[in-house]
Amino acid sequence: MTHTRIDVEAHTGPYPIVIGPGTLTMLPRLLDQSALGPRRVIISNPLVWQLHGKAIKKASTEREPILVPDGERFKTTATVGRV
Repeated sequence: MTHTRIDVEAHTGPYPIVIGPGTLTMLPRLLDQSALGPRRVIISNPLVWQLHGKAIKKASTEREPILVPDGERFKTTATVGRV
């Protein structure tokens, strides 16, 4: 499978985006390669979780995701505090 990696430069630091067929099945390996710690918490919105939660959950060490509603109005310090 062909995947495309895009490295994004943000003011908080760089991060990769990987796009391509079957990317969700690669998620556990991609997270392992990122040298993050072993605890992985998934934050999603309800629609993405409904559509892809089963595949995403395989990459998490937590039992349940943290679901945040769609929209810029939910990207607040209060939401960060809840997360």
